[in-house]
Amino acid sequence: KADVGDRRGETATRLSCGDYVANMRSAEVGVLGAELGVGVTLPLGRRAGDIFVDAGLELRSGWKSMEASIGYRINF
Repeated sequence: KADVGDRRGETATRLSCGDYVANMRSAEVGVLGAELGVGVTLPLGRRAGDIFVDAGLELRSGWKSMEASIGYRINF
């Protein structure tokens, strides 16, 4: 997927019942971002379950993130 973001990545927030204002900065700063992902599931049999592998990569200007997972899914 691709998305269009904010150039600053900064906002001022506060609770609705208070006067304190906090500035927050986002790690996902960039006008354009892309996320790539892949997943594979290997069935082990009708009652045995599945082994799965998922991976993802997110790219932005000056920032990137990668994640992966592997697991066993039980079918019942």
